[in-house]
Amino acid sequence: DKYWHKRGSCGLDQRGVSITSTHPLCKDDQPLFGQKVLIAPFGHQPERATEVAESVHSNAGMETIYVDFDKHDELLLINQFLPHLVNRVAGLALAMLDADPKVLDALSTANSRLFYLADWRTLVQGPAISALILRNGFEKPEGEHIAKVIQRAFSLVKRQSRRKNGRLEKT
Repeated sequence: DKYWHKRGSCGLDQRGVSITSTHPLCKDDQPLFGQKVLIAPFGHQPERATEVAESVHSNAGMETIYVDFDKHDELLLINQFLPHLVNRVAGLALAMLDADPKVLDALSTANSRLFYLADWRTLVQGPAISALILRNGFEKPEGEHIAKVIQRAFSLVKRQSRRKNGRLEKT
């Protein structure tokens, strides 16, 4: 976990070892070319490790994105936890409804097609990927907060959609 990584790396950092964390934003079975990778310099002298990380990932054709090491988890909580949570819940609901993906695709409008593509993109991944992302998210107070906000938002949208004027607010 992040705490262990940071605590364990401090000794190396203090001995002059250059440290940079990298996080490819793709599955390990995908080609690296064109994919994004996060580079998060760590410690007092990350320059050399950052140069190596930049070189390795640039030579693989990856798009490098620099993030503050201490903000990595917070950024990915919204960027990965939220979509995996929403898409897994939607996928489970579709399965519980015995919805036929081929029929849904055939009938889809532009909006529903984008929704189903995003959902199916998550669902074709091994469930262990989502499970890990969701488990890590739910272990943090911020992840629990996101889940509660989604529940409140669902209730609010449901309540607002029942208005006679049919208007949704704050969306």
